[in-house]
Amino acid sequence: MTKTATVLVVDDEFMNRDLIAAILGKEGCAVLHAENGEDALGVLGSQAVDVILMDVMMPIMDGFEAVRRIKADEALKNIPIIMLTALSDKNSLKESLKLGANEFLSKPFEIDELKIRIKNMVTIKHYQDSLEGMVAARTKELQDALQKIKESERDVIATLVKASEFKDTDTSEHIERMSLYAHFIAKKLGLSEEEQELILNAAPMHDVGKIGIPDSILLKPGKLTEEEFETMKSHAKIGFEILSVRDNDILKAGRDVAISHHEKWDGSGYPNGISGDDIPLFGRIVAIADVFDALGTKRPYKEPFSDDECFRLIGEGRGTHFDPALVDLFLENRSEIIQLKASFDKA
Repeated sequence: MTKTATVLVVDDEFMNRDLIAAILGKEGCAVLHAENGEDALGVLGSQAVDVILMDVMMPIMDGFEAVRRIKADEALKNIPIIMLTALSDKNSLKESLKLGANEFLSKPFEIDELKIRIKNMVTIKHYQDSLEGMVAARTKELQDALQKIKESERDVIATLVKASEFKDTDTSEHIERMSLYAHFIAKKLGLSEEEQELILNAAPMHDVGKIGIPDSILLKPGKLTEEEFETMKSHAKIGFEILSVRDNDILKAGRDVAISHHEKWDGSGYPNGISGDDIPLFGRIVAIADVFDALGTKRPYKEPFSDDECFRLIGEGRGTHFDPALVDLFLENRSEIIQLKASFDKA
């Protein structure tokens, strides 16, 4: 052997194991012993092995069952297995192949044939290990590169959101709070962790289109005129257009939120007047989170509402402004939402 290999010999006959160990030991192999399949699994659970020589007929657990269990184990399935048997019937050979055995060696075996089979299997195993190592290293490099791209994208998005905050100095904490509420709703709704993370990153972009709204309208302390309100409503489409410059999961989610968070369940919202389930789920979630926090936030044109009043108004919007199922979910978790708000205020 060109490289030291560890061979596990599984045979209920001590003399067979001892003979194989003597032969392979002269070839530089380290030889481990097991009396049956059950013992072999115990050895494999604690030591690295390059090749398994497996007898078929053994007490407690025969070779067939041992091979089945080894090949079903993610950590062991790539270890080459040579079946060592006196059986010559084709059914036994087919069964072993079906279970995943790689080679066969009939008893009594020739010493040179044993050496060659072991050498071939060791070579295959070492090449396989080397290939897996290279794949793992390359995968890690790609994952690191992807993570850097994602971080860069998040930095750009954070900068964009920050720019919109400069247009409206009252919105910074509002954005953080409503994003946490949106994430909370997504979690209670049973969305995947990936989707929860996605809405947490997308929710802050809901009003990014306000960058395109004149300060005279955006910062006006009094009620907007009908014409001014129409201009204000355009921030939904502006935000959608801003977030359409590239395609990735966060920006796609951000576009959905930007264009749909002012749509209403009954179709009376803007900018497209869509209704019900036609409104993207993230937009429906953010609509509740956005309105709830806005109600409880002091603005130049209003004082903050109490928690009771905020929840009452959300409830009144059930089935008209908001998705009724999401409103029910939101109200059912009132105490946790109040705790979430309180924890943010303390921070």
